[in-house]
Amino acid sequence: MKAMKRIYLLGTVLLAAFILTSCGKTNEGKLTEPPELTISYGGETYSVLKGGYSWTYENGNGKYTSTVADAAHPLQCQELFSPIYIRDGSLTVTLNFEVDPDTVLVRCWSDEYWDDFENAVEEDIDVDDMAFELKTDGGYIYQIVGTWDSFEGYKGVADYSFYVLPDGSMSGAEETDSIDLMVMVNGILYCSTGQESTMTARYGMMDGEIASSVGSTEIPSNDNQSNFGTGYGYQYGLEGTIEVYMDGKWIVFESG
Repeated sequence: MKAMKRIYLLGTVLLAAFILTSCGKTNEGKLTEPPELTISYGGETYSVLKGGYSWTYENGNGKYTSTVADAAHPLQCQELFSPIYIRDGSLTVTLNFEVDPDTVLVRCWSDEYWDDFENAVEEDIDVDDMAFELKTDGGYIYQIVGTWDSFEGYKGVADYSFYVLPDGSMSGAEETDSIDLMVMVNGILYCSTGQESTMTARYGMMDGEIASSVGSTEIPSNDNQSNFGTGYGYQYGLEGTIEVYMDGKWIVFESG
């Protein structure tokens, strides 16, 4: 990851003088910020990362408020994503907007381009009735761009994103090039067993933290490097193992 990421500030442009008499997401039934979005996949509902937006709403008496919020590119936000794993036989994602946009676009990038969005190859995804199919040939970051332009009292554009990793073979789908979750520590490559640790006595300090990452189909080659993301702490386990703290669980990784 780069030493520094772009930092953006939320800027508010006042198009006319106004006084807000109440706080919240609505103003007399008008949305004062973009609608929330969740996605449905494999029988589960997931939250997404909200990105930048441009939004305008009417205050009344012909006066409007416009807000522009810039955000980092999704490929600069690796540490903010909790990966969603592809499940056997399931590839369809459904978009659940609080208020459906007039138009929606979906694009994706391979996770080989983490923190390299200027050179990343972008691919458009076909959307049908607020649903689309996931790619199966590696890890991908998906961005959804919604546009609301026909609603009385508010309009705007907003983007949202999420990260998907392949997880095993899928019935009826093409075989993927995905490999096991791996991490290198002190020159030793450890592979996930997929098992949660049964250790009950545990000291509070981490022995280390994953500081860099390669693509989901690559093998780590540097210390404290994984192929599933950064920021995960780990402790040494029983002989030949380490235990990585992921999504509230200690997952056992073993060497060779």
